[in-house]
Amino acid sequence: MVESTFWAQFWPSLVATFLGAAFGVVAALAADRWRENQGRKRREGEFRTALRGAVARNLELCAPLRNLDTGVATMTPIHQLDVHLIDDVFPRLVEVSSDVPLLQALDAFRYRLREVNRALVAWVRLEHENGWRQRPDLLDLRSRLIQMVARDADDLHELARREPLSKL
Repeated sequence: MVESTFWAQFWPSLVATFLGAAFGVVAALAADRWRENQGRKRREGEFRTALRGAVARNLELCAPLRNLDTGVATMTPIHQLDVHLIDDVFPRLVEVSSDVPLLQALDAFRYRLREVNRALVAWVRLEHENGWRQRPDLLDLRSRLIQMVARDADDLHELARREPLSKL
């Protein structure tokens, strides 16, 4: 009699154990995925906040460069744009974000910042060249650099106003 009750309880207990283990594994994996998604969204929010501040700071630095006039004795810029924070945070955002249009816009913004920095460095180097005011080729180069800086600063502001950077 003991033997028949054992087998009668064994099979339902075995099936219940396997079903419980299977549902437990599925539930544990779903909970882990949910926790990972929440962490990814939190990190993405933090990176977006940092990038929002970096974009705003660079737009402030670009503001005086937007309306440069090559005919006027424009003062030499004394600062470069701040691309370091964007360079540090952007790759991390790429890892956690699935917003491709935003990532493309940020990459274009970053590229434009680097172009402005290169032009500013060349402009400062030219300003320190001895006798550049007497050389027409250097005067022309200076005016082209000033035009490039002003154009790129305008482009940066325009990029920041457009979607999806305006929603950053």
